[in-house]
Amino acid sequence: MCGGIFESFIGNETGGVDIFSYQVSNIAVAMTRDEIIEASIDPAVMRVCKSTPTQYVPEVFYKYKNAYNLLVQEAANPTFPVEYLLVNVCESPFFFPWFFE
Repeated sequence: MCGGIFESFIGNETGGVDIFSYQVSNIAVAMTRDEIIEASIDPAVMRVCKSTPTQYVPEVFYKYKNAYNLLVQEAANPTFPVEYLLVNVCESPFFFPWFFE
């Protein structure tokens, strides 16, 4: 099981195009498949589903460094930043043979 790769093409200040590649982590794929997380209205955050009588959803936590540079663990209740589910992918024209055609 592998998450999909997403390409972002963004213009820069010199008139060129910058390419950014991201992949959804395998954990994100599994959590979505198991109905633990779902998309929210805000594309920057993911929602944690609520437990129902037929579906148990465990508590989800994430870590970040606060303003004092201390590692803080926080419950993702009800949302958490989507960047915890993304993996940066190195892009290269050598991976895309059609780039030179």
